[in-house]
Amino acid sequence: MHTGEPLPAAELALALRLVSVGLMLDDKEPDAYQTQRLFLPDQEGILRPRDKLHFNDMPWMPMDRDVLLCHEQLSRAIAQRCSVPTTRHRALEKSQLLIAGMSPWAQPFGAREDLPTRLKNILGEYPASARDIVTELVQNADDAGARLVHFVWDRRQHPADATFSEKWTTLQGPALCIYNDSPFQQQDIEGIQLLGVGGKQGRHNVTGKYGLGFNTVYHLTDCPAFLTGDSALCVFDPHLYYMPTATTESPGGMFAVTPEFKRSFPDIYGTFLPSIFNLNKGVLFRLPLRTAAGAMVSRVSGTVVRDQDILAMETVLAEEGEDLVLFLRHVRTVVFSEIPPDGKQLLERVRVDTELTDRDAALRRAYQARLSQDMDGNSPTSVSYVMTVKTSRASASTVWRVISQIGVQEGTEESPVPGRLPYGAVAACLKPLISHEFTGKAFCTLPLPLTTGLPVHINANFSVDAARRILRQDSGNTETAWNSFLLQRLVAPLYCAFLTRQWKALGPEGLQYKSLKVCQEHLAFHYLRFFPVVKHALPTFQDLVRNVYKHLSCARLVPVYHIKTLSKLPDSTVTVLQRLNMNLVPPFIHLKQIYKEFIEARVDAVAFQAASLRCFLKALALPVPCTLAETPLRTPESCAILLRHCLESCNKAELEGLPLLATQDGCLNALSTHHPVFC
Repeated sequence: MHTGEPLPAAELALALRLVSVGLMLDDKEPDAYQTQRLFLPDQEGILRPRDKLHFNDMPWMPMDRDVLLCHEQLSRAIAQRCSVPTTRHRALEKSQLLIAGMSPWAQPFGAREDLPTRLKNILGEYPASARDIVTELVQNADDAGARLVHFVWDRRQHPADATFSEKWTTLQGPALCIYNDSPFQQQDIEGIQLLGVGGKQGRHNVTGKYGLGFNTVYHLTDCPAFLTGDSALCVFDPHLYYMPTATTESPGGMFAVTPEFKRSFPDIYGTFLPSIFNLNKGVLFRLPLRTAAGAMVSRVSGTVVRDQDILAMETVLAEEGEDLVLFLRHVRTVVFSEIPPDGKQLLERVRVDTELTDRDAALRRAYQARLSQDMDGNSPTSVSYVMTVKTSRASASTVWRVISQIGVQEGTEESPVPGRLPYGAVAACLKPLISHEFTGKAFCTLPLPLTTGLPVHINANFSVDAARRILRQDSGNTETAWNSFLLQRLVAPLYCAFLTRQWKALGPEGLQYKSLKVCQEHLAFHYLRFFPVVKHALPTFQDLVRNVYKHLSCARLVPVYHIKTLSKLPDSTVTVLQRLNMNLVPPFIHLKQIYKEFIEARVDAVAFQAASLRCFLKALALPVPCTLAETPLRTPESCAILLRHCLESCNKAELEGLPLLATQDGCLNALSTHHPVFC
């Protein structure tokens, strides 16, 4: 009767009353068949099939002419009861990324398992400490090739009108945002969804061992999201609660961030800090912090995130920032800032920067490029550089020498894990902070909570437990054998290579000191303190120390000295031995300890004793008998000095052949029972 024409006022009022009162008074939900046959009035009062209409829950957005809206007197509750789609849902569907066989907006996205229970179990394996969360987030940035990681504690309450749904409102409050200045590649987006497996297996040029660490963010939030390249917004929704389009098969959503998307959902887009960061050039993670109300209903974690939890992350960066950046492949700067609740300005609280000379930066880039390639590890590549680390909270910078290597030398034992590329590094702090007592740590690119007792940091692609806390040490296990292989065949030679570089950097040929005390102080700080001690090392690393000294036995790295006197003084033992070209090691505390370490490692090391002196003198092969003044001994007093040492704890037979017999006629002879000499 009124097909395609607006209803008269009386009939329109009746139709609206029938829908509003009749349907809402019925306690039973209308079935799909009933709602499918419903006709509802549109904005013009024309009756339309309900599936042709939309409820306008985006009044801030202009509608396309072909979109038919429900009559303004129909409430949202009535529209939902009648299964009328909303304009917000339509906008989401229009914005989803294209994929074959799906709507223009939907690409399956999200970790694909029974998520809440699985994530809760994973969080039980991954610690909830601030340190672990920070390291995992820095790790993801390094894997993406970022040079900058910027943590922002956004304490504001954002507008919540133009969002995906009413349920999203709770996500517009305080959040932790993390900006990386390198957009995600497709492999990064795919890998971050692979719950329980990770997307980094088999890749040498990534920091993450398993790609599982991203799940630590669920200690803070139930709905993490990231915006990459200002072109794609990815949302994880394991509860299938916040995203209207989330399903068990795709527990989240991936959205094309087009100009229309930004106009449709400005309140969501604004939370990704477009006024602060260049979103085109990076990726920004947003982790809405779990509130007390959220913790009560969360099936992932019941932990409420409080201010002190975020402040603890700031403290980690302030106190351990230089450790975090020391072995990273790409990240050069890490920053922690805060946006206060009033939102007036961004306040920088901590900054950690690394600096290299242009030459060292080029060397490291070439090394990283090599690491990114598929290598068999049989042709090792190494690099050495000096890096300065500046932390805003510290009074001064620290300077580090880092030496890294890919692969092991030929002739070493076969790898217990064929096909796995060994790589590692050693770093020593050349210029520490005055108040800082150095503690050597083990790294798996990022620091493990594991001290070593070494005077340097060591890094390698170790096999670690699922929580990245300790090295695998199961007896008879292949992964344990791999760790031992790395320590003995990669790290030990690297340690010796570092000592070699450090010794050469001192320019030993030109070193001169006014006294042994000055010599000791200089060498102790710049060189000798880096030699390891077995008893100081943890049991896991004691064989490494012994192996270092076995390698050192073939290197000329133990300092020897020569004394020059400015005035004529009587000969001493040292001056006589110097004339005989004996390599004398100064009697410093560090060098005495190094001698003990050689003995501990079962390396032949000679100390100055009567027996070793007798062997040395017999090996000189002086042309005795000869004129004493023409030999390095020069005088009878020199012979007497050495003879007194040789007589200690010996028998007569051990004196046979010693070239120390000075006779009255100025000749030098060998002591011999076969040719007695009378005084």
